[in-house]
Parts: sequence; C-alpha cells; structure tokens
Amino acid sequence: MNRGARWPLAVAALCLALGGACAGAPAASEEGAQSASTRSAAEVLYEALHESVEANSPGVDVSSQEQLLVVSHYETLTEARRRRLVARVVPVGRGVGVRVVAEYQRRIDDEEGAQRWEPEAREQHAEEAQRWELAVAREAERRFHRRR
Repeated sequence: MNRGARWPLAVAALCLALGGACAGAPAASEEGAQSASTRSAAEVLYEALHESVEANSPGVDVSSQEQLLVVSHYETLTEARRRRLVARVVPVGRGVGVRVVAEYQRRIDDEEGAQRWEPEAREQHAEEAQRWELAVAREAERRFHRRR
C-alpha cells in the first residue's frame, strides 16, 4: 500500500476550535513569559503534540516546528518488527487538528540475502495502531486545552 493511501486510513484529526480559546490565558510551558495569545493555535498544538509523542514513544527522532511535524524513534517490538509515530498539525475547518500515524515495519531478506525493513500492510496491525494513534492525539488535545 503506498504512503498516500495510508494517511486517510490512519487519520486521528481532532478539531480544536480557535473561537473557544482564552485570549489572555498564560501558556503552561517553559516559556511561561510568553502568553498563549501571542502564539498561534498551530504553534501551541505543535508543542503539545511534541510532548505527547515524546511521552508515548521511545523519544522524538525528528521534529520541525516550521513543518509542524514530529517523528518518533523506532520502537523495537520483536527482532523482526518495529514501529514509530509520525504526527503533524493540520488545518481542520476553521481551526487546527492533529494527524497521527503509527508506521509498522517488518525485516525481510531480499534476493541477495541482505536484510531490509519494509512497511507492513495496515490490516495486520490496524487495531493496535489505532489505539496508539488515538492515545497520542487525545493527550495532545488535552495538553493543548490546558495551555489555551
């Protein structure tokens, strides 16, 4: 299954309306001097998503505040199987949301006998992946709302 076809299946989009945010509420982060009203909802949600991925995976491997993207390190499940999270802040209606995808890979032998990692079909791990994706997305949403 190609990468583009997996995204719609694994979407955990949570609409976070901008209208209900408290404009004067201080941010609950290390940059406590900067208020939530001076940062966009996407920036606040990115910080919450980064913390959520870090708390629910072996740690963050790649992150980009400019691209609003967070990718976790691979977590080894067995000698021949691993997984990671790819999370992104996305526009949803008049607000922002998150898209969290759990990617699973299996080690296979190619024709030359060398081993390489290949993505698993979503059907092989759909329930497990969905639980993990939703847990991370919900935690990011809670963190976001505590800051707003």
